Amino acid sequence: MAYLPFYLTPEEFEVFQADHEKQIKSGEHFHEWSSNNIEEINRYGALQFSLLSSLIPA
Repeated sequence: MAYLPFYLTPEEFEVFQADHEKQIKSGEHFHEWSSNNIEEINRYGALQFSLLSSLIPA
């Protein structure tokens, strides 16, 4: 915010920020990432499944 004039109101800043975000997102080399943190009930479920599935053919 150091480059903004001191008389910018909060409403004007929100509009300026939204326009600036649109400009950045419309760029050619922009990638947006997201992640979902899912808590599983049993943390060893995948290990148990792989062990059981490998023991059955044996």
